[in-house]
Amino acid sequence: MLTLSTGMIMAQTQDASSMLTTASSTLKTSASPLLNLISIIIGMVGVVMLVPTFIKYAKGEPTSADAFIKHGGGLVIVFVLLQLIRLIFLT
Repeated sequence: MLTLSTGMIMAQTQDASSMLTTASSTLKTSASPLLNLISIIIGMVGVVMLVPTFIKYAKGEPTSADAFIKHGGGLVIVFVLLQLIRLIFLT
């Protein structure tokens, strides 16, 4: 009786292991295009935010330099965080 229950536990363990492997591979294949799409959207939003600020900076408005640095720095930080997420979770 004990041998039969051990066999069933081992079968469930292997089944759970294969399910986790399948889920992991599905996550990796679906998350990579999703992260690419998020990167593209953030890039477009960043460009839309930076262009008017850069125009003000080029005209010489005094407060535009700080805003330009804030927007550009925030955009760089977001891209670096997305790449770290991709590196940690999808490799």
